[in-house]
Amino acid sequence: MDPGQNLCKIDRTLLSQDKIAELDKTAYRSLIGCLLYIAISICPDIVYAIQQLSQYIDLYSMVQWRAAIRLAHYLKGTQNLKLVLEGRDKPINLTGFTDLDWADCFNTW
Repeated sequence: MDPGQNLCKIDRTLLSQDKIAELDKTAYRSLIGCLLYIAISICPDIVYAIQQLSQYIDLYSMVQWRAAIRLAHYLKGTQNLKLVLEGRDKPINLTGFTDLDWADCFNTW
């Protein structure tokens, strides 16, 4: 999976009750829990995507399941990426920031 791919491009509409197949809630909850643990531990850039997926923890469809799997594929594809900073003469002053929800702008997805 391309690390630059938008993780939050998911369908925000729930299916009606009659269209949702009986899905195993335990598997989805477990996957979201694992992703949340990873986000808290080592990968804070996926927190917003997990927050969006966790809104459907009780009533999810295959759309949300596929989005969660897509997030897991993103993690697998970026597991060997790292930031290496080397300075010889001067100390490195690093300042960074992140916008985890990409300013919540649906038009730029």
